[in-house]
Amino acid sequence: MTEANTPPPRPSNQLTPAQIDQASQWLREHWKALICPFHGPTNWQVQQYLTSTPLYASGVTILGGPAYPFLVVMCSICGYTVFVNAIVVGLVPSAPLASESNEKEAAV
Repeated sequence: MTEANTPPPRPSNQLTPAQIDQASQWLREHWKALICPFHGPTNWQVQQYLTSTPLYASGVTILGGPAYPFLVVMCSICGYTVFVNAIVVGLVPSAPLASESNEKEAAV
């Protein structure tokens, strides 16, 4: 807690309890075979932080550019981890494509 008795700011990639519930509901509706590929039936846990991977192009890893946000879902038994696109789940708004942004700027 800070001096004003308010909680510290939440990192922008940390999910709120409501977002975790939203993600869990989305997974229940869309993920039909809830088995771990390592050992079979399991309980999947939505992790509290979104993540992304660096982009890759022609043998080069691109840092600091656009990225896909992922929801992290982990097997509670072995830790096998699945990434689900957080835009598709509805946790992150879709950003316009660069070409769409350029067209809008040119029209102004």
